[in-house]
Amino acid sequence: GQRTAELHLALGAGQEPDAVPEPFTSHYQRGLFQSMRNVTTRSLRRLRSRLGALAPELQPLARQVADLERAFLERFRSVLQGRIDARRIRIHGDCHLSQVLWTGKDFIFFDLEGEARLPLSERRIKRSPLRDAAALVRAFHYAAHAGWRRHVEQGCIPEDKFALCEPWIRYWNVWVGVAYLKAYVHRLEGSGLIPTAEQDLHDLMQIYLLHRVMTELGDDELAASPNLRIPLRAAVYLAGESPL
Repeated sequence: GQRTAELHLALGAGQEPDAVPEPFTSHYQRGLFQSMRNVTTRSLRRLRSRLGALAPELQPLARQVADLERAFLERFRSVLQGRIDARRIRIHGDCHLSQVLWTGKDFIFFDLEGEARLPLSERRIKRSPLRDAAALVRAFHYAAHAGWRRHVEQGCIPEDKFALCEPWIRYWNVWVGVAYLKAYVHRLEGSGLIPTAEQDLHDLMQIYLLHRVMTELGDDELAASPNLRIPLRAAVYLAGESPL
């Protein structure tokens, strides 16, 4: 978390026009809402079209997520409610655990080109650094499931015991995310890059987490894998509901 914050401080410290931090404006906030709304409606439309092809145990959860579309859009609409006291900078843009190296002594971020599938013009857009932070929090969720899967493959845990393990997977994921974000926010204190008001920071982080989950649901490779359960459950929790 500390190193992510330092990455963002470095990215936001440039004096060139393309690197100078910019404020959130009402125009940007409207564009942000429209982008998040479009990603959500597109991802949920595709999810509905695939319901019949999903594994039977995933279908009730997928229907629950599809039925929560109105709740998701209302959550995104909160980005339009008042001025956001934070800054936009050039961010990593494709921040996940595969883009982080452990040297044995420290963490190093690499591959700052952004998402390769996006045009350069879109990758150059200045965004909230919380977008990167949300992507890493989501990566911890997948790491927790990968750990469980490894134990299954090694014969340490029977695969049919997933229902018993899932609360512990969620517990690990939540508290690793909390530790990460506490270090991240502490290092950015006074930088002006993120909201200073705790509630505003919480609300904006929740929006970026939900946007990340909606992006995951629209990923074709993920939709065809058992890992689809991961963003489905996350979407329900972020809507304030309990997964079926």
